[in-house]
Amino acid sequence: MSRNLVRIAAIVVIASMLLSLGISANAEPPATAAGAVLLINADNGDILYGKNENQRMFPASTTKIMVALLALEKLELDEEVTATSSAVSLLPPGHTNIGILSDETLTVRQLLYGLLLASAGDAANVLGERISGSVDEFIKLMNTRALELGMKNTNYMNASGAHDPLHYTTAADLATLALAVMENEVFREMVKTDVYIIPPTEKYDKERRLINTNHLISKKKTAKYYYKYATGIKTGFTNDAKRCLVASAEKNGISLISVVLGADVVELDMMDYVDTKNLFEYGFTNYKSESLVSEGSIVAQAPIKSAKGENRVLLEAGGSLSKLIGVNEVMGEVTHKETVHKNIKAPISRGEVLGEAEYFVDNVSIGTIPLIATKDYAFDPIKNVLGVVASIFTSPWLYLPFVLFFIALVIIRQYNYNKRRKQRAEARRLEKEKEAEKRRAEMKKDIYVQDFLNK
Repeated sequence: MSRNLVRIAAIVVIASMLLSLGISANAEPPATAAGAVLLINADNGDILYGKNENQRMFPASTTKIMVALLALEKLELDEEVTATSSAVSLLPPGHTNIGILSDETLTVRQLLYGLLLASAGDAANVLGERISGSVDEFIKLMNTRALELGMKNTNYMNASGAHDPLHYTTAADLATLALAVMENEVFREMVKTDVYIIPPTEKYDKERRLINTNHLISKKKTAKYYYKYATGIKTGFTNDAKRCLVASAEKNGISLISVVLGADVVELDMMDYVDTKNLFEYGFTNYKSESLVSEGSIVAQAPIKSAKGENRVLLEAGGSLSKLIGVNEVMGEVTHKETVHKNIKAPISRGEVLGEAEYFVDNVSIGTIPLIATKDYAFDPIKNVLGVVASIFTSPWLYLPFVLFFIALVIIRQYNYNKRRKQRAEARRLEKEKEAEKRRAEMKKDIYVQDFLNK
């Protein structure tokens, strides 16, 4: 009996120690059923967990994330687009669509909602043709943009995500794409939308009610996989690609992006959603967000010219930076390096970018934020005139003529000195020659007299 009490006491003590240390019961990454998965910090791309993330997989309709990125970069949201028969007829039979008709006119905004919520392949082709003139040319643009983003293991063969053996990507590449496109506010708003209505058009007499295919976001088809922290992004499915899901979520200041590719349905469970939710819970449970710099905090100051009542401009963080660390970890040494514009001069408007600051943790770069003016700095004309005058008198160019004149005087003086020296040397030489000539003449005279006397 006493031994059991000792064991129980030991267990209680150990449990208390673990709790006091804050050790999570879910410290190990979750088991995932999908072929490839990746979980990253959405703020800076740090990998929190990965499995086969660089293995080539079929992307299915997650392809449409690239289409959306290009449409947002190349087109205006309220721009009207008339669908051509070539665009709508390119879609393979049975592929998801919203029934766009030839010569039907929709806005780019409506097409994007069709693309992202209903996973409409016809919307992808219509947008692609509008951007590049033809879907074939648009596919080239998709591949070019992928390389620009660093998606080195991605190759697109179509805009809809229809299966093709040469149409592939990786979880890592899709995470890179998601990071880029989630910087766009319009995209973020679209992918977290539950339902969107396209009103009747001149060709289609009924409204289109688009329900988000992402069950993390929408409960309309099933509430089983709803996740209140989810903020997007895009689903995908073909028989060859299986179930695919690129997702995002936010909780307690932590933003995560997950990629799940090649998932099955196991005992009526869609494992792409199961894996995704487990990945998010792992991230939110085992990581905490530590701030490096908060938006609006004063970071630096710099000289400013011609500002009324001011000689220095205060610079604040134009954004925030944070780093995810384990719940039991302590943040390393935080440092930053400022790069401020030179010759800052009023007038300066509040929020004007005047430099940047790069932040490091233990000498490892975490990210860069802009440095912006904290307020308006008015122009002072008197101060400007005084500054101009002062700059004139402190400018080395002002003294250049004097320096050149002085150098010229030195050169001329040296030249004249050398010239006189040569003249004196020449005079001494001539005088010596005269004396030598005189001595030679006298010697000749002496020789002549001596010869005469000898005779």
